[in-house]
Amino acid sequence: MDLPAQQNFNLLLKTMQERLKNLEHEYELYFGGGRKDPPEKEQKELERQIRELSRLAVNSTQNQYLFNNFQQSYVLRKARWAKLVELKLNGISQDPRLTSRVRLDTKAFTDLEKAKPEDIKKEIQEQDKKPAVRETTKKEEDTSIRALFEEFNRAKQTLGQTLELDPSSFEKKLEKQKKELMEKHKAKDVKFTVSISDGKVSLKAKLIK
Repeated sequence: MDLPAQQNFNLLLKTMQERLKNLEHEYELYFGGGRKDPPEKEQKELERQIRELSRLAVNSTQNQYLFNNFQQSYVLRKARWAKLVELKLNGISQDPRLTSRVRLDTKAFTDLEKAKPEDIKKEIQEQDKKPAVRETTKKEEDTSIRALFEEFNRAKQTLGQTLELDPSSFEKKLEKQKKELMEKHKAKDVKFTVSISDGKVSLKAKLIK
């Protein structure tokens, strides 16, 4: 990629990163009651620029990697916004749970983007060393699955892999695997942890007899 094209890519990427932050802010205003309608116009403009950036990224491996990371970050946010919009339209727009969920999800994305490869590996190693704990309540189990989902995506993003976009689908897969393993091995429970091996991210199952 020649210098002018590289400069255009860098400038456009920086611009879109700022646009994504602004779009996040506009959605927070919408969910919090600060604006009447979701920022669809701003979102369409960002998507137009993403298509433009994709054309500039194809001629450089490094740029393609940067573009993929940005695109994955946007796609994950887009899926979250769609679910939160659905919640708002279903009549809980004034429910504190929606505001709380927006705040927690925003923090999770910030933590995900700041995570470094060495931090991810250290976190996974420490998780593998933890002993089995008592049976959890439903609320604790939901929190555990959510944390596992976020940790799984942090590891995937670190390695430049496609992210899991749907927490409910992720949970259903876990429940199915858990049930199959418990029946096959006559186990009382199954605990999952995130594992990185040979450049691949996977879930490691530990049987509780």
